[in-house]
Amino acid sequence: SGTADLLTRDGRVLTSADKTVRALEVHPDWAALQGAIRATKDGEGFAIYKDASGQKVLAGFATTERFGGGAGQWIVLSTGPYDEIMAPAFSIIRGLTWLLLGLLVVAIAAGVLAARSLLRPLEGVTEAARQLAAGNAAARAPVRGGFELALLASTFNEMAETRQRAETELVGARLAAESASLAKSEFLA
Repeated sequence: SGTADLLTRDGRVLTSADKTVRALEVHPDWAALQGAIRATKDGEGFAIYKDASGQKVLAGFATTERFGGGAGQWIVLSTGPYDEIMAPAFSIIRGLTWLLLGLLVVAIAAGVLAARSLLRPLEGVTEAARQLAAGNAAARAPVRGGFELALLASTFNEMAETRQRAETELVGARLAAESASLAKSEFLA
């Protein structure tokens, strides 16, 4: 489906694999190609264009200077349907896109699972704090998770223990004070 042609520097066909192209006539796609061919500095390149029939074409070219010959400074031109040539590359790109999307989904799922495993021990500390705030002096946080989370839970439990002990001592001191006050009132009465 592609063709190979040998052209002069002014776009005339010397020989072509396409038998519909006549020798020494200007190549039918020369208008689309000549700018790219003349713009090249090293004598080789490619161009993407629409041919006379409107089909998207990929052309690769090199001058004979590139091959070490100065005779006539001819142009070797190879053309083919762009979609047909690029189909394997597009297939690879689609495959890589799906692979990257799959990896992104796996990474998000792993992130969610990691976040849950980190937050689960915090839920126990949070619940114990709520119970303590509601007046349950015996509330304690389960000590689990990584070092930092286990340290947080045990520190919370030490705080709750200290608070409970202080509350017990305060209640005891209040009862002793009330008892002493009652004894004093009875003594004075």
